[in-house]
Amino acid sequence: MPTNLGINDLTLIGLIGQYNSAQLKRQRDLQTLPATSSIIKDDDMAIESFRISLQENLKSIIASNRMIGMIML
Repeated sequence: MPTNLGINDLTLIGLIGQYNSAQLKRQRDLQTLPATSSIIKDDDMAIESFRISLQENLKSIIASNRMIGMIML
């Protein structure tokens, strides 16, 4: 995933970094472990958790930007 998509939200930037790191860890783990390994399953759960957090953060950013847009009208 691109680092920040041009958005200057520190929480979002941190989540993207964590998501990318989790993806890289999973790729490294898959080089030595079967996909059925509990470590890979833990990696998958971490990635999913970061994905959900990213979605929630983006929704919050969008809602905040809409509110700012309404205030400026």
